[in-house]
Amino acid sequence: MKDEMMTKLETIYADYYDGLYSEDQLKTMLKRLYSESQIDITKWSEMLLDAQWKYATEEDYRNKREQLDLEAELEGGGIMFFCDCGGLLLVEKVEAYPERYNGNERLDYDRSCTAKCPDCNKVYEGLKYD
Repeated sequence: MKDEMMTKLETIYADYYDGLYSEDQLKTMLKRLYSESQIDITKWSEMLLDAQWKYATEEDYRNKREQLDLEAELEGGGIMFFCDCGGLLLVEKVEAYPERYNGNERLDYDRSCTAKCPDCNKVYEGLKYD
């Protein structure tokens, strides 16, 4: 069942990258496939990532490794952002973030970064995450 589902996911992503589907069509197909699959969300997420990266180039992998290394070094972890075109954004700069307090209790962090899409070269500034 999972092998069959993985094959379907890979085919969908290959066709999407070839321009056969719009992003909305891709999302609709993925939602439908997920609802039919009865696979738990954690496994489904892993399968989606595997399918997305199956046809990635060595440069894509190198860029992603560099991004994760930078984020791990600066923040102790990684976060993924996606461009409007569907490309995975590469973090170029992580902004310093102030800690917010309520009296003596730390509430959370306000973090932001600047990222660029390697596919369309669009730059996103001030992306917020925690």
